Amino acid sequence: MSEPILLNVEHDTRYAYSAPVELAQHLAYLRPLEDEHQKLEVFEMGVEPVPAQHA
Repeated sequence: MSEPILLNVEHDTRYAYSAPVELAQHLAYLRPLEDEHQKLEVFEMGVEPVPAQHA
């Protein structure tokens, strides 16, 4: 078995619309996989501006 590797991954998604948007629903799966081959030590997610609704 090889030595463990520690990764720091950052992701940034931005949307730009030509006019104000009253309602747009987006679904994103961003949490890294955790299984017998890799361990997730820390996961943080932020959304700006804060949405009016979220699941």
